[in-house]
Amino acid sequence: MITKIIRKKRADILKSRDIKKIVDFVSGEEEYFSGEIVITIVNDELIREINRDYLDRDKSTNVISFSYIEDFDEKISPVISEIFINIDAAAREAKEVDITTKDRAFQLIIHGVLHGFGYEHVGVDKETAGKMFQKEVLYYNKLNEILKYE
Repeated sequence: MITKIIRKKRADILKSRDIKKIVDFVSGEEEYFSGEIVITIVNDELIREINRDYLDRDKSTNVISFSYIEDFDEKISPVISEIFINIDAAAREAKEVDITTKDRAFQLIIHGVLHGFGYEHVGVDKETAGKMFQKEVLYYNKLNEILKYE
């Protein structure tokens, strides 16, 4: 998997190698082995513009994921997804649940990657939403294993 990281908002706590390890792990577990995922770190202002201009929602959010996979059942390559992570929202949400901003950002990366692979939790039945949630929890709980350095 090719992972490109763009930083529109300075977020030194997020190391590119950690982001790539998370994307590679989730991609492998989901059996997506080729393609490209672009992750852009943004702030409240920029994510609001993206949300308004592309999704007709004039508000900030924590993550936006655009998937360009044509048929999720066949897993057509290349897998291409653009994920925007709002580091400002990650910081606020981390304080609310007493975790680090980095950990919250990692949760949002996992969430965005799963969206990129076709998982959904809005506008779907409870079972479908539950599948995404279970995968998020599973991968988040494996972060220490994923991020081990050799």
